Amino acid sequence: MSKPKLIFWDDTDWAAPRAFWTTPGADETDLSARRIVHALAMRLPVASRLHRVGVCAVPYSYAKCGGLSVRDWPSAFAMHAWSGVQWTTVLRKRDVPEPKGDQVRWFDLGALKAAALLIETRECSVDRGWTTWNLAAGGFRLEGEEPLVDWPLDTTLETGRLDTHRCPRGVRAEILPGEVRYRTKCLEVGFRLGRPGFTYLALDEEGCGRTHVNLIHRESLLQTSRLASPKMKLIDNMAQGIRLHPVGAPCLLGFLPFKAEGHTSVRGNVVSYTVAVPKAGQRYKLRWEILPDRLHLSVERHGDRPLRAWNSGVWHVCLNSKAAACTVLGQITREGEVGLMRPPFLFHAPGHGTLRIEANGASVLGRSDSSRPTFTTSFELKLGEEAQPLGDYMLQPGRHRAEIELAVHRHRVPVQRGTPVAVAHALDRCSITGMTYRADTATLSNNGNSIHALLCADCWSAETVRLGPLLPGLDANDLLRDTLDRHLDGGPSYGSGHVTVNGDAHYMEDEYLHTGAAVLRAVADYLRATGGADWLRRHASAIGAELQRMHARDLDGDGLIESKYRRGVSGERQWSTHWYDMLSFGWKDAFSNAILYPALRMLVEDLPRLGQPARLLVASMNGRTG
Repeated sequence: MSKPKLIFWDDTDWAAPRAFWTTPGADETDLSARRIVHALAMRLPVASRLHRVGVCAVPYSYAKCGGLSVRDWPSAFAMHAWSGVQWTTVLRKRDVPEPKGDQVRWFDLGALKAAALLIETRECSVDRGWTTWNLAAGGFRLEGEEPLVDWPLDTTLETGRLDTHRCPRGVRAEILPGEVRYRTKCLEVGFRLGRPGFTYLALDEEGCGRTHVNLIHRESLLQTSRLASPKMKLIDNMAQGIRLHPVGAPCLLGFLPFKAEGHTSVRGNVVSYTVAVPKAGQRYKLRWEILPDRLHLSVERHGDRPLRAWNSGVWHVCLNSKAAACTVLGQITREGEVGLMRPPFLFHAPGHGTLRIEANGASVLGRSDSSRPTFTTSFELKLGEEAQPLGDYMLQPGRHRAEIELAVHRHRVPVQRGTPVAVAHALDRCSITGMTYRADTATLSNNGNSIHALLCADCWSAETVRLGPLLPGLDANDLLRDTLDRHLDGGPSYGSGHVTVNGDAHYMEDEYLHTGAAVLRAVADYLRATGGADWLRRHASAIGAELQRMHARDLDGDGLIESKYRRGVSGERQWSTHWYDMLSFGWKDAFSNAILYPALRMLVEDLPRLGQPARLLVASMNGRTG
């Protein structure tokens, strides 16, 4: 009998982390009502025997400071196996002791046979219920028998008639090797011929024909070889066009595999794809019409039966964050896999332009994600799908149709009469760029492919309270509310949250004073702009705790906050406590105090008006309001 192979996440392409929204379990009464957890998904193509699972520590938790590594481990987890019909919880553990050094704490699985496995990190030692990508990626070991699979050859669509004549005025077309390319003053877009997907996408919202920068991520097979294993785990996030990876089966439509049949046709300014996937009982019809200032997609998906899928969508676009850190704005669902939104959406490429995406017809969802290891962001359209609690999807059977329009959009910012034209133009061009939101983390961020740092919260609120509506049902302040929700519910951030360094447990805000001050200023701005009494009532306890911690940072009782960890004194090699952290400003950090003071003044006025007592505020200010 052959010895079972030890399967590590680092040396198998079957495993990849994924994130989804969850609610507290019966034994998680002290955790937030909605939070994001990360899981390790074993997406095996066929059933295999799995003997045991191990928990180990990772050398770094969420990156809360560039110069700090905080050890972490999964202190609670749940393992779910796919039976072929549904997920079954096969193991659940709490209060897992810290694995010492390189130790692995093993748990027996009894030769479990499964074609799909999800190891859900419910809690961790650092951020409690908000478990991290790093933890899911490195905190588990699996021992089992790696399946042997004969991969069928990939296929390509038959190419029908290619006729680029009779395009409407303002649209030019050209047949290039393996693609058809369209150019207008506002758009340049290329379509693959052998399989669905964009080859090129460029925007110029000002209509000057500046479409020379391709926003699409073009990865070569050499770059995604097995030598580049971290990218292999995320390879299907780099797919273009239709994606389909059923749970408990091989990927059928992804970055590399394309096991389908059908054809492509080009007639004037219309590109059509017909795709059938017999193994999954799915058929797709997509008709793209290219117009001078928009793209129109008529899409239909027909399912013979219900289908559970890891990845799925009628059109997936992977974008190169080195070309532009794109973002997608919309109403997030807080259900299932992170990044899901309801239409309409704004797709924005900083320095290039914005597409306003609207949908009519069957149930349409959008999803945006960001992958820092591959420098990519993505946007996907889903049709007739329902998000599931463990982050996968149920493709509903039957016929689903929708009309989706992607129109070049220019956001207009109301300005006062007499505003210089150049200033008004700059506001129109850059206002959406300032909304650096990541739907997959439900927070404003440094940019669409960056980490979120709450020490920018005062900058974000200064813009959101002035921008107003972005879309029907979506106000700029909604993005600020999402950001504050995540923080007040315990979500981690750069320069924020719990850390333990050399046995000393404290908040990063005790080091980065700017973060705590910026959060309170954003809370004050949000309450004044929205009058959110219900929101305040929900977060009153967390806001009160923020104020109490801020009061404790006045270390010498003189009315100014200080840090006992970062003195910021020149010559001591300790940086300062705000975002100009490489400069030494001295122990009395005027920058952070200047942000805190107006925040406290605003809260003193607004908390009683919104039904909350201000006694904590008065105590924190210690009579220093004037």
